Amino acid sequence: MDYQKSQDYINSLATFGIQLGLDNISSLLKRIGSPHQKLKMIIHVAGTNGKGSTVAFLNSILSEAGFKAGIYTSPHLLSFTERITINNNPISEEEVAKGLTFIRKNTPKNLNLTYFEIATTLAFHYFALEEVDIAIIEVGLGGRLDATNVVNSQIAVITNIDYEHKDWLGNSLAEIAYEKAGIIKENSLVVTGATSKEAFSVIEEKAKEKSSFLYALNRDIKYQINSSKFTVWGDDFRYQDLEIGLLGRHQIINAALVVGVVELLRKKGINISLEELRRGFKKAIWHGRAQILSENPTILLDGAHNPSAISSLRLFLEDRYLKNPKIIILGILKDKDVKEIVRELLEKVEDNVRVILCEPNCYRALSTKEIKKEVLKYLNGDRIKEIKNIREALKYAKDIATKNHLICVTGSLYMVAEALA
Repeated sequence: MDYQKSQDYINSLATFGIQLGLDNISSLLKRIGSPHQKLKMIIHVAGTNGKGSTVAFLNSILSEAGFKAGIYTSPHLLSFTERITINNNPISEEEVAKGLTFIRKNTPKNLNLTYFEIATTLAFHYFALEEVDIAIIEVGLGGRLDATNVVNSQIAVITNIDYEHKDWLGNSLAEIAYEKAGIIKENSLVVTGATSKEAFSVIEEKAKEKSSFLYALNRDIKYQINSSKFTVWGDDFRYQDLEIGLLGRHQIINAALVVGVVELLRKKGINISLEELRRGFKKAIWHGRAQILSENPTILLDGAHNPSAISSLRLFLEDRYLKNPKIIILGILKDKDVKEIVRELLEKVEDNVRVILCEPNCYRALSTKEIKKEVLKYLNGDRIKEIKNIREALKYAKDIATKNHLICVTGSLYMVAEALA
């Protein structure tokens, strides 16, 4: 297959939807030589929000320290190649085509693998071929039964825990935490940013069950924010006046968690200097998350798609753009908590905010009519406009905006990808 045919092939697998479980991918990986077992060091990252930013910080720091870091994340924004990178260099289209051709030839016809399972297999195959020093693997959904959980990771990172994907992960924070904590392996290291007692106790219990060492934010890893800089410390380390390249105070929490990971890497003999840490934090990039595309007016993209992430976005906007008139371009998927997303975004809204409702180009898109029912609880109808197409919505927003305006596209990574394109 050439690249286009390889994309046609993997896109055709989307019809199988989400299938949690490890049997199918384990069977396929065994047929192609178990590449995931050839990786030297694996950091596995789960959580409700902050996974991508945590991966971005780790990638940047390890790259600055001279390690060959393989990164697997999802979803992509513009190109499938974004999912699989080594030191910020995406896998080439030729390698994608070559790898998927090899995998397809070794996939039994009776094995109905999903898009995500095949993409995950490709990542392991590519990282093994490239002999990466460290592989950082982001969970797709949950953790325990996620296709990425075939790896035997040395470090598990569990960011925060909040309500999401209730149909798959459960209706309580304890149930959701149980699924996330499923990535913890025997005699491994664990870092968590979970703040709720309910979720933390589940993670703590799982770590004990697996005889794994647990490093917890606000207990073993403490931090303090001083304006744009922050300090992180623990019993045997202290880093002062750190700065990050990603926007938003909430990213400092993810950065503090990453300092904990760096300390655990040091305990395993992987040395990262203070200067490499500093440079890595400042150079970190994560597209589609508080990403500023242009100024006058400011156009900002943020893929927040659950209440917790929307809350962080709202705080960021209040902190940085409180006095700016705003146009929020909002699109949400059907399986998201639209009531809570809209409440978090607009309950404390200022008088200078207008909302344009869109529909992401995705079969899971929620109609603008449905979103409007919730938005009307907080805004008058004359401050709401329905423009289903994101290109037309952006054009309209720019036409009515002054140089002082902030145009913010949010609610769905799919829509952020369309806006970025």
